[in-house]
Amino acid sequence: MYNVGLFAPAFVFPGTTTTRSLSVESNGAAVTVDNGGTYKLYAADGTLLASATTSSGSVSVAVPASMAVGSRGYEVWDVSVSSTAIGPIRQSALALTATLANPPVTNAWVRARHAGWDVYPTDETSWQAQINDGWGRVLRRLISDSRIAEDADIHTLTELVDVALYSVCERIADFNATFANDAARDLQLSYLRQYEDAYRVLKLRYDTDGDGVAETPRTQVAPSRRAKIGKSVLSG
Repeated sequence: MYNVGLFAPAFVFPGTTTTRSLSVESNGAAVTVDNGGTYKLYAADGTLLASATTSSGSVSVAVPASMAVGSRGYEVWDVSVSSTAIGPIRQSALALTATLANPPVTNAWVRARHAGWDVYPTDETSWQAQINDGWGRVLRRLISDSRIAEDADIHTLTELVDVALYSVCERIADFNATFANDAARDLQLSYLRQYEDAYRVLKLRYDTDGDGVAETPRTQVAPSRRAKIGKSVLSG
């Protein structure tokens, strides 16, 4: 059984050569993807935009400038591990001018927030898995609620810092709460509320033509209805 990490959509950059990589694990350990696989990038309507041959699960592909900024396409990986096919693997691809792949939250930042957060999960040396999880949740929600994946790119990540921080901290507190720790569960619910509150008032500016300049005023992202957070909520 092979697991492929797809916590966020693919981010590609029109008019540039974009490097894409596939993360594959088996039984909890990273495995090497065979050379010679294929990668294809498609527009939303199925038009093939670019293709290339993979090397150890990575590929560099020239993304055509004609791919509209803010548009959603998809990528298809047809690869194998130890000659065993694990594809085709298909996931969404967003055309952006600046990457959203890097969380605007560091391990040192979240570790310093609470005593005991310098103790990591077994066999880990950081909270990176929880950082990826928390940031991935933010990205998936933005794709649903904002103009990215439709017709625009988020101009800067600065406005997303609080939302990202509270989302990541909620994931860490949730992990700690799995050890029947009531204080950690209370902290997890507190961060979940802070995350929801920060997202509810989030406003973003958008780059609509790919020139790196924001063309829109700050615009509310979240729908008007707010989720009710209580002890019965299962976060994820």
